[in-house]
Amino acid sequence: MDSLRSLIRPVAHAWRRPAGLVLAVLTACFLLASATGVRTDLAARDRALQTMLSSLPASAREITASTDFDQYVAQSSGISTPDAIQGDEIAVALDGNAQDAYTAVARASAGVPLAPASAAWTSLGSPTYYVGKYTTQFVAVYSGEPEIQIGYLGDYAQHARLTAGRWPKAVKLLRSGLFSVEVALPESELTALGLHVGSPFMARSGGSVPPPPIVMVVTGAYQPIDPDSAYWQDQPTDVSQQPVRVKGSTPYVLGGGLLGQDELAYLAALQPFASQGLNMVTHVPLQTASVKAGQVDGLITAIDSALTEATSDLDSNSFIGSDMTFTTPLVATLAQFDAEQQAGQLETAMPGVGLALIGLIALLMAARGTVDREAAQNAVLRARGAPLWKLAGGAARDSAFTVVPLCAAAAFIAALIPGRSPSALWKYELLLPVIAVAGPAALTALRLRHRPSAAARRGAASAGRNVAARRIVVQGALILLCFLGLAEARSTGFSAGGGIDLFTAAAPVLSAVLVALVILNLGPLLLRALLRAADRRTGAIGLLGLARTARTPAPAAVTVLILTLALATADLTLALRRAGGAEGAAAAAAQQIYRVSAYSGTSTFSLPAQSGPDALVNATAGYLSLLAVMAVATGCLVVALATALEAKERRTVVARLTTMGLTAGQARAVAVVELLGPIVFAAVGGTVSAAPLLWSVRPALSQALGGADAQVGTAVLALPLIAVIALALGAGMAAAAAARRGVTGTLRLGDQAEGA
Repeated sequence: MDSLRSLIRPVAHAWRRPAGLVLAVLTACFLLASATGVRTDLAARDRALQTMLSSLPASAREITASTDFDQYVAQSSGISTPDAIQGDEIAVALDGNAQDAYTAVARASAGVPLAPASAAWTSLGSPTYYVGKYTTQFVAVYSGEPEIQIGYLGDYAQHARLTAGRWPKAVKLLRSGLFSVEVALPESELTALGLHVGSPFMARSGGSVPPPPIVMVVTGAYQPIDPDSAYWQDQPTDVSQQPVRVKGSTPYVLGGGLLGQDELAYLAALQPFASQGLNMVTHVPLQTASVKAGQVDGLITAIDSALTEATSDLDSNSFIGSDMTFTTPLVATLAQFDAEQQAGQLETAMPGVGLALIGLIALLMAARGTVDREAAQNAVLRARGAPLWKLAGGAARDSAFTVVPLCAAAAFIAALIPGRSPSALWKYELLLPVIAVAGPAALTALRLRHRPSAAARRGAASAGRNVAARRIVVQGALILLCFLGLAEARSTGFSAGGGIDLFTAAAPVLSAVLVALVILNLGPLLLRALLRAADRRTGAIGLLGLARTARTPAPAAVTVLILTLALATADLTLALRRAGGAEGAAAAAAQQIYRVSAYSGTSTFSLPAQSGPDALVNATAGYLSLLAVMAVATGCLVVALATALEAKERRTVVARLTTMGLTAGQARAVAVVELLGPIVFAAVGGTVSAAPLLWSVRPALSQALGGADAQVGTAVLALPLIAVIALALGAGMAAAAAARRGVTGTLRLGDQAEGA
């Protein structure tokens, strides 16, 4: 029982320490916020990627290999007459070709998500023709006339229902020297063209010297059984006519139609489309439903490598009989997403670094609070000969008793949040409890490791005149280093191949520290001027508040530094959120990334211009808004901690002033003046820091956003400025009010605290 009590006693003592609980709660909250933010960001990116992929047609989510059908049949089978082989045998050969292509891709598809082999198929597509009335005389072709492209789809009879007539069966050579090709058209297209089953029409080509037209005879009308299925998405014109609008050309409608299986032998032998060719396309669908945002860059590389190897594999095998090159438009979409994602990572990394520094300072200040609470007891124990390592170890032990359980609970709660975390995130999150446990131990050791003698104290007093010189040297060096870091960030810019430069990511910190150091050196001059002005006035509130600020410069310096950093981070974050052009420049950025990377170029593509914001841009904007709120909130929390650390001295001052007639309302007014000065200095510094910050990161943002720029307007500056002043003052006043509690106990022998 005694041993159990000896184990429970230090745990209970640790949980009874308010400062230790504050440190543990802060650490757990920071860990939970970090994990939640990252998981939310990744989940938003994954949703954005799936939204982008699901909006693509089926033809944009497959690998294709194209060749000329006539050349394929001639080199593969040696067909010269229709009697040599039947149409169903060619259909089987086309299915076999699809499986051969699938096999070649599958052998080389490490990391490429292929659909099952049964999903691979081969289609035939004719050139595009103008649709005209049947006539034996020449008729000129005009732009804007309806056009048609017919083709063959495997297993078409299982995916379409005949509503009239029959499926096409024959291709003939007419006495006029023209070819007659039977086709089946969608029922809606027949109505739009004014045709019916049995109607012939002329399929004409454009150009200055067009090839002879083809007589097409409608033998059947059909309706797709499931027009929204992936089977019909590859060629939506086979479902209904599609409007086509090309800049600089007259709009027109493009229709489609089907060839029959029995016509394949005639197509191979008579070659009615020989003048322009009958294109044979093998389709290998991809499964993109499980692709995550973090896999995009690797998937682009894997697809390009697989297509290059598969093309080489098919060329080396005799069963293909003609050259085939694998391509996929999916790489274009993935490259566009990857470009936007890299730009978003740069946008979120800069405020993320500033937020991390604010959180680190908050933890160190909370750790200092725990050390201050035990300072008197540790000093006595140290004077009695207690070893330094034992006192530091006790501080670490007490912190661990509260920090570890709360952090474990925070990690458990974070794991319940839907989404996923990066594999290396736990290493960075582990730093939080490590700092929270090691911080009090290190501060205890630093405070107790050296006790200067009287002679040493006298020597330190005589050397006080050198302190100012050393401070000037140190601060001057810091200012120079910050400026050099900003210049380096400006010259480095944004790497199109990925990766974020450390100086660019730390630009908000460098800019805030640079401006804060200047303000901290100019602040005492302005403070002395305000003190002289307040001294000439009749009221004592302003004088007392300014005197308190001058008497306790450490909390004021922390307030200026942290709020300047918080305001600079929030300003940059809102400016990035409002930056236009990211979605419009994604195509150019993606093309640049693809061009500079070491890809073989097999899956080349052209990127269409984006017309509006996409899901990833919206997700990044939402995460930036969250970072801005967190920066302001954490900065105000540090102000409250800095105020709370002076609680003992504040109680003493207020207790003495109350004996002189200071009321509770006047005490609050003194606290407002004391806090408002550093807050106003920080507000000015944070606003001014936007200038060197944007000067530093503008080249990187211009590259990442494809020429777009982050502009800091009145709205961007005003919103964080008002929020920081109001919230920081409120947080400081709340901490000051808590510090005034216990004023009565501070007084001696009957001293009364009015309003306490």
